[in-house]
Amino acid sequence: MRVVVTGASRGIGRAAAEKYLSLGHEVHGIDVAPSSIEAPMYRHYTVDIRRKEALPDIDGVAILFNNA
Repeated sequence: MRVVVTGASRGIGRAAAEKYLSLGHEVHGIDVAPSSIEAPMYRHYTVDIRRKEALPDIDGVAILFNNA
C-alpha cells in the first residue's frame, strides 16, 4: 500500500512512518524539517503543508496519516 504521513520527521509521525515501513508499505513523508529515515520504500518531501501549491502529487494513496 502507498501511505502518506505528515509530520514525519519526528515523534508520532516518524514512529508511524517507521511502522508502515516495517509492514512493507511504500511511505511518503511530508514535513517542514528534513528526515533521517533512510529506507528503500521511503520518500521524504520537505514542504509546509499549508502551501497547497508546493505539495507533491502522489497518486494511489491508500492511507493518509495526518499528523501535522
